[in-house]
Amino acid sequence: MLKKYFSVILIVLHLLAVDGVDYAHAQSASREDVQAAFIHKFIKFIEWPDTALPSDSKVIVVGIIGKGPMVNAMVKIEGKEVGGLKIVVRQVERLREIESCNVLFISPSEEKRHEKILNHVKGSNILTVGQTKGFAHKGVIINFVIVGNKIRFEINLNAGAEAGLKISSKLLNLATNVIR
Repeated sequence: MLKKYFSVILIVLHLLAVDGVDYAHAQSASREDVQAAFIHKFIKFIEWPDTALPSDSKVIVVGIIGKGPMVNAMVKIEGKEVGGLKIVVRQVERLREIESCNVLFISPSEEKRHEKILNHVKGSNILTVGQTKGFAHKGVIINFVIVGNKIRFEINLNAGAEAGLKISSKLLNLATNVIR
């Protein structure tokens, strides 16, 4: 039992051990900076099908749909590497632009359009991430929530499976809520 808690603590420390000065002290970083750093780390714990990330690909594309402060925060993870893949961040406006993304952050400004966006990505191998209350229950795979003044996340395991993504049990153990 103690061994399990120790491994969970190590995973949490690994997730929170983010690169760069901007994230060294979460208290001095904005909420969006911390969320962008989490997205960078989430990628390590997601397994895409081989067809989604071809072996000759050198990049993983993180798209942002909508407006808000997350756009500036995501630029800070551009160029960082995950498993030999360089992160490329793109602002997307039209639904057809989403298809080139491996990760899609859906801004709160898109709350009224979220159903249309999720219907568009249905069946594709795109990790959807949001920060709007209730988004995980509405089909977003990972959704940020605030719990006790701390940034946490919930995971919709069914939405992940529908996208053909395998989410590491290590990441599932850290979620405040796993929707099955």
